[in-house]
Amino acid sequence: MSDDMWARFGEAVENAEPELDRSKVIREFVRWYIGETDDLPRRPRPANSTQPPAAEP
Repeated sequence: MSDDMWARFGEAVENAEPELDRSKVIREFVRWYIGETDDLPRRPRPANSTQPPAAEP
C-alpha cells in the first residue's frame, strides 16, 4: 500500500470516528471478509464534502 493511500485511510478513519484507529477498522474488514459478520464498517463522509455518506445497500 502506498504511503499516500495509508495516510488517506488514516484521515478517513479519523473523519468517520475520531475514537477509532486504523487497526480497529482493518479488523472490522477482516471479520467481514472471513464471514464472521455481515456488517461492513461504515464508510466515512469525504473530508471535503458536506453531504452525508452514501446509504448502505
